Amino acid sequence: MILAESYSELCEEIKTLEVRIEELERERKLLKKRMYDNAPGANLTIDYSKERVTGGQVPMTLDVVIERLNKLDDRIDQLYSFLEIKKDARNKIDKILKSSEDIDQKVVVMRDIKKMPLRLIAKELGYSYQHIRRISCRNKKMIS
Repeated sequence: MILAESYSELCEEIKTLEVRIEELERERKLLKKRMYDNAPGANLTIDYSKERVTGGQVPMTLDVVIERLNKLDDRIDQLYSFLEIKKDARNKIDKILKSSEDIDQKVVVMRDIKKMPLRLIAKELGYSYQHIRRISCRNKKMIS
């Protein structure tokens, strides 16, 4: 049961890292867009018929944008490194679990880690539902 919980936590960490990286990359894209907001327009005359500040936003200075972009890049690189480590660990665990020949261990993995129903486990492993159910019950007693 500890293995199942650890594996599930590892998978959740991977999902969380992927979401965080995606979020930071979107923020980076917006910052790059803001960088171009500072560029002078082709028309360098002042139009006094319009409000001077539109939308309530004051453009960021280029040095502030670049500083924030650099910090974001560093954080994104760091998160990609963490993500690679976590995925590598998950792949190693998957490899170990797939190489197991023990029917008891296969049932535990499929039931607790993959969250498969016993009927599907029986079908996939080529055993009767009753046999897989007995193995599952025996393993639950040993774990408790």
